[in-house]
Amino acid sequence: MASSCRLWQFAPGILTEGLWHQDCTACPYADVWGEFGSRALDLGYLYDNEMHSTYFREYHPDMVLQFAAIKTRGDPVCRFRVSMPSRTVPGDPQFEGYSGGDI
Repeated sequence: MASSCRLWQFAPGILTEGLWHQDCTACPYADVWGEFGSRALDLGYLYDNEMHSTYFREYHPDMVLQFAAIKTRGDPVCRFRVSMPSRTVPGDPQFEGYSGGDI
């Protein structure tokens, strides 16, 4: 039996001293949540919000994570928008808000 290795894949992003904007195009976790249906995706969404937000805040308390899109809500990619407000400068891209339609 051949095994497949599922890995996270990212599109090119933006990285400055005060922010990181990058899209995750392939996520093994979202794939597995999706295999169990919409209720499992709801749990995956809770996991995504709690785990990612906590991860970045533990790295530095000034960090803020926002999703412009998120696979566990049915979007084709996760659009991570991480910022450190104390380090952003004029001209850094702004968070455009969640682009999905189920809020």
